[in-house]
Formats: sequence, C-alpha cells, structure tokens
Amino acid sequence: MIKNPGIQLQLCRITGSIMLLLCIFSLQAQTYDTAAVRPDADTIKAKNTEIGIVFSYKGDLFSSKEVTEVMKICPEAYKAMLKANRQFSIYFITGILASAFSGAAVGWMIGAFLRGTGVLISDVIIFAANGALGISFGIMSVTFRNKYRKTLYSAVDIFNRNARQLTSARSITLDLGLTCSGVGVKVNF
Repeated sequence: MIKNPGIQLQLCRITGSIMLLLCIFSLQAQTYDTAAVRPDADTIKAKNTEIGIVFSYKGDLFSSKEVTEVMKICPEAYKAMLKANRQFSIYFITGILASAFSGAAVGWMIGAFLRGTGVLISDVIIFAANGALGISFGIMSVTFRNKYRKTLYSAVDIFNRNARQLTSARSITLDLGLTCSGVGVKVNF
C-alpha cells in the first residue's frame, strides 16, 4: 500500500485515463463494426465462434438450414452449401466414433487395472485396436471438418458475390407514353 497521497492521486489519474481510453476505443470499434455491416445488408456473414459457425443475414441470426434455404436463389452457392452440409454430417459422425473408440480404449485399460488381475495380452490387443480406430476416426474427423469449413466459406463467398452483382446490376428504365390525361412518365428502378 502506498502511503504518499500525491502518488496515490497520480496512480488514480493514470488508471482513470487508461480506463477512459479503453472505453473510447471499444465504442469506436462498435461504431465501425455496425457501419461496416450496413452496406452489405443482402450478404450472408459466417463467423467462427466458440459454439461453432454463426450465420447472419440482413441483421438476423440464421441456422445452417435457414441459410441453405436462402441460398436457393443462387444455384451454385446452394450446391456448395449442400456439399458442406454432407461434409458436416461425415465430420460429426467420425468425431463421435473417434470419441467412442478412444474412450473405450482408455476405459478398457482402467477396467483392467481395477479388475486386479493385471494387464493381459487380450487387454493390450483390445486397447491397441480401440486406440488405432479412435486415432484414425479422429484424423478423418479433422479432415472432414477442414473440408466442411472450406466448402462452407466458399458457398457464402459465391452467394455474396452473386448478391453484389444483382444489387449492382439494377437498372433504371424510363417509359414515356400517352395517357388519357396527357403525356405519362413511368420510372422503374
């Protein structure tokens, strides 16, 4: 604890200044983030989070199934998204199998030690078989997870490119014609 009140006051000022700067920078980052989202309102954003990949479209959060439905307007992106969904299914199943076989290998050895008869050759063989299956399914799972993410981001990118082309390709048509009350002008955006 610092006994000098002058030093305590200076430390309080420095700490307060740092806190104020942190608050200003966080508000500024939020402002830029929201400003960056608005111009591309018709695009899909896929963000990797702790709970998985989160999708947003027109400011709302969407599930993978809902994003797949949205992508139906772009056939190329829709095909890529269906492929990504198939890869996710394989990734999920192989991940469960990897966990099951690895858990069985470890559980079998713990059971062998708890049995009290020592580790038999059959225990080692079962441990090695379950361990090998767990490792191989784990490698497959990681491979399919990487393929899934790559295909998913590719589908989102294809959709966003097509969405930008559609919004930039909007044209203005001007129709002139005669009506019963005179000359008519019709403008289509």
